[in-house]
Amino acid sequence: MSEATGSAATAAPSQDEENAAVEAVIRHHVFALNSADEDAIAADWAPSGMLVDAFPPFVWEGDSPTRAWWKDLQAAIGSVGLTTVEFELGEWQRIYVAGDHAYAAVYARALVSGPELAVEARGTWTFALARSGEQWRIVSWNWGGPPNTPVQR
Repeated sequence: MSEATGSAATAAPSQDEENAAVEAVIRHHVFALNSADEDAIAADWAPSGMLVDAFPPFVWEGDSPTRAWWKDLQAAIGSVGLTTVEFELGEWQRIYVAGDHAYAAVYARALVSGPELAVEARGTWTFALARSGEQWRIVSWNWGGPPNTPVQR
C-alpha cells in the first residue's frame, strides 16, 4: 500500500508476462481458425487491420479483414477440391513488446486437405498487435514461405 494514497501499487507486467500475453492471443487465434469460428477469429483483431497471405487477392484490410479473408480462403481451397485447413505453430522466433505495441514471428504449418488431396504450407507467420485497454489485439499478420507442397495421403 502506498502511504500517500492509501491504495495498492500496481507493478507493470514483466517482459515475460507481456510476451506470454501476446503469445496467448496468437494461440487463441490459431485455435479459432482451426475451429472455423469466424466470430472468435474476428474477436482477436483490432477493429481495423490488414493481413497478407499467399493467395489472391493477397491483401485484406479495413474493418474485420478476417471475415473477407476467411470467405476467400474457403473459395480458394474449395476450387481445388480441398475442404479443411489446420494451422500449427512451431518454434517462436521472436516476440518484441514495446509499450502498447508488439511484434511476433513464429514458424508455422498449414495443412489444407480434402477427400483426395492434401497440401502443406510451411513458413513464418508474423503478427503485429496493439494493446486495447488490458487486451492485446492483432492489427496485422503476414504469412510467408516457400510454395505449398503436396502431402502423401
